[in-house]
Amino acid sequence: MWLLSFSLSIILPIVLLLPHAVVDARSPYFSASRSSSNCLQHDSRILKESTKANIVSTLKDDDAYNRMITTSDHHPQRIEEDQIISTAKILQRLRGGDTTGAASSCKVNLLIESMDIFGTTIFAFSGALKAGRKGMDLIGMMIIACITAVGGGTMRDLLMMGGGEEHVVFWMQTPLYLEISLLTALVTFFLWPKFEEKFGLEADSTVPICTADALGLAAFCVVGVQAAAKTGLAPTLWVVSGLMTATFGGIIRDVICGDQPRIMYPHRSLYALGPALGALTYTVLDHLVNAQSWPLNTSSITLISFLVAFMVRVISFNKPWRMPHWNVKHDE
Repeated sequence: MWLLSFSLSIILPIVLLLPHAVVDARSPYFSASRSSSNCLQHDSRILKESTKANIVSTLKDDDAYNRMITTSDHHPQRIEEDQIISTAKILQRLRGGDTTGAASSCKVNLLIESMDIFGTTIFAFSGALKAGRKGMDLIGMMIIACITAVGGGTMRDLLMMGGGEEHVVFWMQTPLYLEISLLTALVTFFLWPKFEEKFGLEADSTVPICTADALGLAAFCVVGVQAAAKTGLAPTLWVVSGLMTATFGGIIRDVICGDQPRIMYPHRSLYALGPALGALTYTVLDHLVNAQSWPLNTSSITLISFLVAFMVRVISFNKPWRMPHWNVKHDE
């Protein structure tokens, strides 16, 4: 019962903000589309579906098409096309990843982008929770929640910034991320103490929360690598961008809260290794495909990298594995 209630409290921000996101799809935040590297290498079937989706989007502005569909609004094909277009609008211009109208047929992209939004909620929750346990007030919890959720992507975008609208920090182009983080902090502030007191929950050791965190971690990793690839950076920086996007928000959170950054010390379970290996997998596979014509498209590479990052984190939850480190004696 507690798991159902808490899941509802986490999902609530996304549910409440989705209608707002649909309205914002018509706003300047969503008006410019990015070039998509994730759909360029799809097979002919996917390309045909993408072309079809684009034609539908174009025809929607045609008066003759509008007159034609007035009598067929309930046609199954028309309903399916509208659902695809609506989904693509909601997920446009996300955390620095690549989405265009053609991405409506890229199911892998939709998965990554959905996990990206979901991960934002989980990261914001972890930030708000740590701030609350450190004695911060509601404003402090909201600030730390936002820093945790968008800090890594912000650092990445600032380092890649080259001027122009295309290089504005992602959450200023798509404020949905900030809104989700703020609402998540509010929900955490009012509801989490009750759950913790009644059920004795510990967020850091609860498997559902850790699993949700791993999903967000893997999605952030892949989106970060894609942002570096699109910018044309060196392969080494693809890995750096993926790791930065996934973990630097947590580093900033820990430093502000006066704690040792968890990804830099061996006191906790492995955390940064998952996104690091996921980013490395994406980089290596992408370059092997380009150099040796391997039979993989970009969506396959994206899915494999996501699963690597996710599985490494999940497998290491309760394992005593640690990164190599010196045996240093700490003074009590």
